Amino acid sequence: MSRRAQCAILKKNNRSGVSGVTRSAVVDRRSKTPSPAACWIARWPGEGGTVTQRQFAVKQFGEWGAFLKAVEARQHGLACLEDDPDAVDQATVEACADESRPSTTRT
Repeated sequence: MSRRAQCAILKKNNRSGVSGVTRSAVVDRRSKTPSPAACWIARWPGEGGTVTQRQFAVKQFGEWGAFLKAVEARQHGLACLEDDPDAVDQATVEACADESRPSTTRT
């Protein structure tokens, strides 16, 4: 089974409906209680067995907006994932690397 096929499997305990996308409430380490800050997190396999993740704050994007951005980031990360590293041309690698870097300008 390819890595891309494994990433598409929806587990039984998934609550978001999208594999690799979860909602997380930030936990205060001192009081061990969830704070009102929450985010949607997109995770996908990276290079060399690492896991890449991006977070989208509910406060900044809204509940639905943060979820959609997380789904989009996951799909983009999986699109850049290639099972055969020799089959990827250098232009694709550079395009995926440039788009995954956080932007320095604020909108």
